[in-house]
Amino acid sequence: MKLQILFKDEFKAWLIDSKICTPESASSYASYISGVNNTFDIDGYSLCELIEKFHIDGKPSKINEIITGLVEDLYLIDICERTGRPQNTINNWRSALLQYREFFFFFTEEAEEEEAKNVEIETEEVDAVVNIEVVKKEILSSNMPTVEIPKKSRTRTYKYPVKDLMKNFRFRIITQDRFYGDIFFPISYLKRLLYQKNEIEYFNKWIEEQLNDISIFCETETHKFRDITELTIKTSKEVKEVYITVNKEQKLIYSPNSSGTSIIPFASANLKSIAIDHVNSMKNILIDNIHHLPQLQLITAQLKIIAGNKATAKKYKAAGSVLFSTSPNIDISLLKSELDLIKSHTKFQLMDKVENIRKGAN
Repeated sequence: MKLQILFKDEFKAWLIDSKICTPESASSYASYISGVNNTFDIDGYSLCELIEKFHIDGKPSKINEIITGLVEDLYLIDICERTGRPQNTINNWRSALLQYREFFFFFTEEAEEEEAKNVEIETEEVDAVVNIEVVKKEILSSNMPTVEIPKKSRTRTYKYPVKDLMKNFRFRIITQDRFYGDIFFPISYLKRLLYQKNEIEYFNKWIEEQLNDISIFCETETHKFRDITELTIKTSKEVKEVYITVNKEQKLIYSPNSSGTSIIPFASANLKSIAIDHVNSMKNILIDNIHHLPQLQLITAQLKIIAGNKATAKKYKAAGSVLFSTSPNIDISLLKSELDLIKSHTKFQLMDKVENIRKGAN
């Protein structure tokens, strides 16, 4: 097995620069990745071998897929028994992998297959017809590489502590660039810009406050993300159920249907099948408030100059890197006010991914 993790020194520097941990802890994070690498077999390869392979092949989406799949298995309720490792080691592995995934996304600055799925771009092309049944089959089945973990059972139960859910949901939000016709919301670029301007605490708080306000529906009551301590997914061939723990009590949760007229049980086999849905679409929020978003309009105009007025999502993503390197004259104070305005109109809810797709882009 390959022992050296790819971009080890850059990963440690990123952890420190992003104020995620101290230099001493950054070295520990790197050692945790090595521990995972030496423990698991993924389709006959080690983690680091696959990451290097897909990086060379220019497939960052595959790197995200591999790490996400491995992290999922580390939340199995009996993972300690399966691996013979104590819970503290498992916790360290999870944390390191979640950070390494985010590092790789921003370090490579690529926008290929998986990233393109998280990008909305308005064009004059006719939208393709979505076959919901095909999508549902893809979501409910696992297309992840097979991670060899001993003692596999028929029923798989995953438990996610709220602090780890926060990391997972945060990654989703900060990688969902949106490019609409007259106004763009390139959040991955905005994150880099605010981090460069020493606004790390502001940006992290801006994300965290929105996530804490996510609505989660039970049969007769609604909870906020800030109220829960854990999320549990129980999945087998016969049953797929999702629970939250509130005040030490486990409660079955429900998803709004696509029309928003009722709630239905989740049919989620894994965390990626649970969507963070915009109750009010981001597109409408941006368009309705466009005249109050001059800094975002300026960023939009500059990205169009660099990439072209009707470029692809990938080109706009790449244009963000060019724009970042030129240090554009953006008023950070005004930009923060615009982000706060957007946050004031933003409302999230947990939703089954199939119902979210039926609902349409948001």
